[in-house]
Order: sequence, then structure tokens, then C-alpha cells
Amino acid sequence: MADEIVPEQVPDKFTYDYETIRNGGLIFAVVAFVFGLLIILNKVTMTSCSCSVVRRSFILEMKRGIRGIHGAHTEDVGTSLYFVNDSIQQVTFSSTVGVVIPCPAAGSPSAGLRWYLATGDDIYDVPHIRHVHANGTLQLYPFSPSAFNSFIHDNDYFCTAENSAGKIRSPNIRVKAVFREPYTVRVEDQRSMRGNVAVFKCLIPSSVQEYVSVVSWEKDTVSIIPGNAVLGKTPPTPQLLRL
Repeated sequence: MADEIVPEQVPDKFTYDYETIRNGGLIFAVVAFVFGLLIILNKVTMTSCSCSVVRRSFILEMKRGIRGIHGAHTEDVGTSLYFVNDSIQQVTFSSTVGVVIPCPAAGSPSAGLRWYLATGDDIYDVPHIRHVHANGTLQLYPFSPSAFNSFIHDNDYFCTAENSAGKIRSPNIRVKAVFREPYTVRVEDQRSMRGNVAVFKCLIPSSVQEYVSVVSWEKDTVSIIPGNAVLGKTPPTPQLLRL
């Protein structure tokens, strides 16, 4: 019996290509996964830095704004500077009494308080005339007219407060001393044609005119009420009387 001839099997030419494609797909998937992971991590890092920068910038801007208006605050809890009363613009006092002016600022922890002239010059003590107490209070003592010094008794002052939160400055405060001296007021005689209006003026010495107000008029020790039949109409100023 003749031997059976078995045909030679030819390898499939596509078998190697299928393996290549499968291996290539696995490699591509791994590379894509790693690349995507790197992108995600990179985005998370960038977002975190952006938030940190914005927050830090906001804190610094707020500190500058508060310090310029009402006070200063730091990130430390309980540390601050503030104005107790920043509405004081002028202090007028009698030379026979003197005056005590507290610095209108404070802080936590306790702030160092100092007084200056508006020119920026430091305040120094003048025995029995001017003194700055340890608690930041400025005191001007009573004085005689001969001891008047416009550099001390008629000048602009301001105070500062400083601690670990920073430093703030109060607005300028005008400090003015006035002398309590005897004075008299008078009314000059006026002439007027019958039926016309006569205007009388209360004459006040110029040295006290800024601090004296006319409160009433009298005729033969009887008070004259503005707007009655005698006056005709209310005068434009209390210092004037129209008859």
C-alpha cells in the first residue's frame, strides 16, 4: 500500500501580525494610563498653588486696608491695633484748668503709645507745662498768661500705637488754650429816622469772641423776644437787634 501523502502545512502569515497588534495595544494602554495619571497629578498640584497664592494675597491686602482706616490685624489670633475714638479733631481748654487727652488708640497685646507734633517732632516733657504719662495720656497743666507758648498751647498733635500687629497713626488733633479773663460786652447807641429800622450790634472783645455767644437782648431789664411786634422780624444773627 502506497504511503499516504500528507500536504505540508503552510504557516498562517497573519499569526505574527495578530500578536504584534495585541502586544502593541497593551503597551499603548499602559502608556496612556501613565500619561493620563501624570496629567491629573499635574493639575492637582497647579490648583493647590493657585489657591494658596490667592489666599495669601487677600490677607495682605486686607491688612493694609484695615491699617489705613481703622486699625491693623495680623493672622495671629488676638493680635490687633484699633482706634478707640478717631473722631476727636479739636480740644479747647482753659488756661486755668488744663487738659488731659488720652491717645485714641489701643491694641492687643498692649500697644506702645507715643505723641508727636503734626510736624513729626517728638513730644518732650516740659516741667509743670506738658507731660506724657506712661499710659499714653497727654497732659497740659494750667499756666499763667506769661507762660503761654504757641508751640505747646496752640498746635496740632497726633499719637501712634505700635505692637506686633504693626503701627497706626491717629488723625491730627488741634489743641488750643484760651485765657479766662474778665471781659465786658456793650451796645453802641444808634440813631434812626422815625419809621425806619435801627440795627444794634452786641460788641464782644475779639480775644473772647470765638468762645462767647449772645443768648438774649434786654430793654430796660426786660427780655426782648425775637419775632414779636417790637422787633418786626427775627434778626439774621443773635449779635444783631432790629428795632
